[in-house]
Amino acid sequence: MFDTAVNGWLMEATGADIRQLPAIGMVVETSCRFLRQLSFPESVEVGIALERQGRSSVIYRLGIFGVNPMPRRHTSRDQASAGHPRLALLPHGPRRHPVRGAAATHQSHDGGELSMADGINPAAVPSGTGCADCERSRSWWFHLRRCAECGQIGCCDTSPSQHASKHAADTGHPIIRSFEPGEDWFWSYETQDYCDGPALAPPEFHPLDQPTPAPADRVPADWQRHLN
Repeated sequence: MFDTAVNGWLMEATGADIRQLPAIGMVVETSCRFLRQLSFPESVEVGIALERQGRSSVIYRLGIFGVNPMPRRHTSRDQASAGHPRLALLPHGPRRHPVRGAAATHQSHDGGELSMADGINPAAVPSGTGCADCERSRSWWFHLRRCAECGQIGCCDTSPSQHASKHAADTGHPIIRSFEPGEDWFWSYETQDYCDGPALAPPEFHPLDQPTPAPADRVPADWQRHLN
């Protein structure tokens, strides 16, 4: 719903067909705080605000409101959830299609072929279920990334400590894969682009019952103010 709301608002506000623009926004990270349940036939309204704009991504602040008709044509609205989706601006063109199996090569958007020697080892297992450096420092993370070469789990660039990027810089391991449920994208720090990659050793994501952000007992009440 978040990306649909944002793209719909962009089309309505600018009058442009986003399908014809040189880049399209794709949700690569999101968080949501649920306040109450919505149910049919309740109507829904979405409020949108720009929270942060970077060079290649945008973070919006969204509120989802349940709309309940009241007598005499009055309407009440109460917030059902609050979200912070991050949209990466990607060039138009065919979307990635992950390569399944133990293939040793993958391709970037420009067609360049990369090999295991360039930073992917499908046999490397994840270092754990959470950010290894956050665990050592007793800090917390927002979303998780997996080093495609050694399996080190680190926190994303939106997290306060940005351990995944620091690991790549310290080790020279150039490629990460998302360690979030439902996400299978790879990112190359060298090309600053998304790329295809092979299936990696399981598990492919952190436990489904692990909250975001995590760990729950170390996340401050004002955690959203600490995001990058």
